[in-house]
Amino acid sequence: MPGPIQVDMFAVGLGASILVQARHRGRTIRILADGGVDRGFATDLVLGRLDEAFASFGDPTRRLDVVIGTHYDADHLDGLVPILEDRTLEIGDVWLPPVVDDRDGIESKALLAPHLLDDPEAIGAYLDHKADEVQALVRIERQIGDRQDVGVHREAVARERSRWLMEPPRGSRDDRLRWFLLHEADATTDGWGEEGDVRAEAMEPAEGSLRRLELDGELVRWRWRYAYPFRFRDAHEALARMASVEPDLAQTVRRGAARQRARTAREAINAASLDRVMEALRTHRAGVPVAYRAIEAGVPERYRWSDRRRLFRGGSSGDASTPEIVLLGPSEGLVDRHRDRLPPGSYGQALMWSALVAPDLLAKPITPSNQLSYVLRLNIGGQALLVCGDAGMVDFRTAPRKVFHAGLIKELRDLAVVQVAHHGGNNKYFYETLRRAGFGTSDAWLLFSHAVADRFRPSVEFSRFIAATKATEETTHLLFTSEPKPDKVDDVDELIEPVVGGPQAKSGDVRLVFDGTEWTVVRHAVHVP
Repeated sequence: MPGPIQVDMFAVGLGASILVQARHRGRTIRILADGGVDRGFATDLVLGRLDEAFASFGDPTRRLDVVIGTHYDADHLDGLVPILEDRTLEIGDVWLPPVVDDRDGIESKALLAPHLLDDPEAIGAYLDHKADEVQALVRIERQIGDRQDVGVHREAVARERSRWLMEPPRGSRDDRLRWFLLHEADATTDGWGEEGDVRAEAMEPAEGSLRRLELDGELVRWRWRYAYPFRFRDAHEALARMASVEPDLAQTVRRGAARQRARTAREAINAASLDRVMEALRTHRAGVPVAYRAIEAGVPERYRWSDRRRLFRGGSSGDASTPEIVLLGPSEGLVDRHRDRLPPGSYGQALMWSALVAPDLLAKPITPSNQLSYVLRLNIGGQALLVCGDAGMVDFRTAPRKVFHAGLIKELRDLAVVQVAHHGGNNKYFYETLRRAGFGTSDAWLLFSHAVADRFRPSVEFSRFIAATKATEETTHLLFTSEPKPDKVDDVDELIEPVVGGPQAKSGDVRLVFDGTEWTVVRHAVHVP
């Protein structure tokens, strides 16, 4: 018989999707966190995996009690669209990220997702806003000087050069998306061509996909980390003049503008993915509750399972055995703060800071979208599971004292299963919070979802974290949906679980089962030589 808890992490490349199933009082509870897929994967991949996962748990009923989009990155949201569109699949509740609409003239605490849900035309206004910011950043680059012809993608993009230097398309969402994808590719390589790996392999989308370019999206995210956004609008003219009189600053400012342009384009792409989710909800899921949750700073928020209503309710009663979702982030303060920091209305001061003050001190921040990722502890069947998307736990620290909230750290103790945030890449304070919670003192299963032979994952910080916690083969178990590069795991390879449940492969789904006593790996295809 299947155990009382089953965890499936689906192999979706550089994306994420986790299904948690548990049995409580004779009934099955199901939580799906994310459904995102990487380039080259069908958007309905996760939908196609659900029936087998349901049946393997002994209950073929096609129902998800909670569907969670941890944050609004495309690689976490895109695969949720076909799931929401499938009306033969019952859905009880939907949680989506509390992203503030950062356009001028929008009330400061108004959220983007409800705007998109209520108004089919809202995405057009939002993409217009982002297009204006992209063009402002192009003006910085052009005023400073002609850009270098660098990058392996340049020949393909050159055919479209006149389009993306002219007024952006004002047609459908998909037409605009192509324009932003072109800008993302161009800006990523601009000034970084000697390190670039951006490829324009296909100008037309794959079936069922909105992507018009094949991109090394990781390079885009990797280059963002040097630019802190601050409030200081309409600074492009001043920056261009500054660069003209200080030639040594020209390259720094131009590179900073390119980084911000890539970031703005990426945020527009993510907003388009969020809009597709909202469109599916509006069209196919009328009446399904949709929540956008945040906590008071440092105060966990608990949602306990109601058997009668078949949903998780805030403040509801129940004994210690009642399944619950404990929300640990984001905080309301972080959501509000990003009203003036979301991409990149404040690019001007960011460029001045990086050019004039201390570029070397801007060490590895994460994107606003990642900062706003849900952090969720699932208490179910006497076990604790951590689901956290791409979170960096940036608001686990207090301001201005910069100490960690004790109440949040406490909720990170005694975790049995941990989704490693941001696929094991750049995630700010994630490892530090786990270390402070005493990670490594009890058994824990760490789940990784990233691309095969990912260039950046797992990160050096992960290896240092493992070394600092003195994790051993007896207490820490690593599971991968895709084969990592051997040099990325050479310090932790003894912690990687062996192949189970089928032949060895470059990628494959992961399945863990808890039988009431211990966790067992049922499916794991990845082996690292």
